[in-house]
Amino acid sequence: MWRSSSASAGGTSLRAGSGGPESTGAAYVNFTASIEYPLGSTPQQITWAGGTVDGATAYNAANLLISDPLKLSTPIPKGEPFAVKTWRTVAANSRLLVTTDGSTVIQGGVSSPITAVDQVVAAASGLSDDTLNAGSPGSHNAGASNFFYPQLILGPTRLPSVIMLGTSRVYGVGDTGVNVDSPDRGSIARSIGPHFAYCNAGVTASTIQAFAGSYSRRAALMPYFSHAILEHGTNDEIAGRTLSDMQSDFATVIAALKSANPKLRIFLTTPEPRTDASNTTPNASESVRVSRADWIRSRGIANVDGYFEVGDAVADGHNGSLWGSGTYTGDGIHETLAGYQQIVAAAAIPHSSIKR
Repeated sequence: MWRSSSASAGGTSLRAGSGGPESTGAAYVNFTASIEYPLGSTPQQITWAGGTVDGATAYNAANLLISDPLKLSTPIPKGEPFAVKTWRTVAANSRLLVTTDGSTVIQGGVSSPITAVDQVVAAASGLSDDTLNAGSPGSHNAGASNFFYPQLILGPTRLPSVIMLGTSRVYGVGDTGVNVDSPDRGSIARSIGPHFAYCNAGVTASTIQAFAGSYSRRAALMPYFSHAILEHGTNDEIAGRTLSDMQSDFATVIAALKSANPKLRIFLTTPEPRTDASNTTPNASESVRVSRADWIRSRGIANVDGYFEVGDAVADGHNGSLWGSGTYTGDGIHETLAGYQQIVAAAAIPHSSIKR
């Protein structure tokens, strides 16, 4: 499933700018797509109403571009890598994407390569559609903005499916272990990815305030998930917002997500510390962070099914104001690889809690 980028057709994308407001695409998009499995074999073409996408013709009422069902000639076993290839034209530009890690393509809505194996070639004109040819286009020759991922890969399942909504911590800034020790990145995906399908919708610089004022496109994705995990708040705190301010915004967002999918189970995460880069001084907003953590633990929040104790997993004690180890952060804001690994090691987000 892709998002429309056709402004004249009311099309939208899950792109979110600084602070998290959703934004709209500015041009028609024509593209083709395929799935390659096993790697090196002839790809199978993805179609929309029997053809490829041209402009604004294939989007549904929610501005979602959902392809025809594709029965793979060779089913993909759990954990096996595969490639999703796309070719698109936007004005005069053609782009071809290859990613050879199945877990990464679920993390749509980003404009940068997610793993070291993501590749793209771009040209002002004349780039041929290579989506039905096996193999890689070669090392990417274009900037990160040329990456064009599917938002979701849809399929029948009896297992839970999870969307992760939050800041750069959810997205995985500082996680240098992607495709080294894990195909998953960030504070939540590393715990969920080995077990369930998911979408990492973390947005750098995101705030719950911005989310409450601009959520319709993310809410439209909720019917495709059984669970949502929200992490927002840290960027609101450093901006001087109070717990009461954030409680109101959380209520707005949670109600919107629940309205979009009444069966959705919603969880929050307790916040990690926020310190100076040397992990010696807490941020001036520390008291608000602790109050928010205690509020989350109170389990008295409407339409919230529970919470995950992420904060204490990497702090120097219960509601600790510093990171538990200097190796858990490099800037006082985001986890390092060691910090993200610690969340998994502490079983802060036990997959056994994610049930249909």
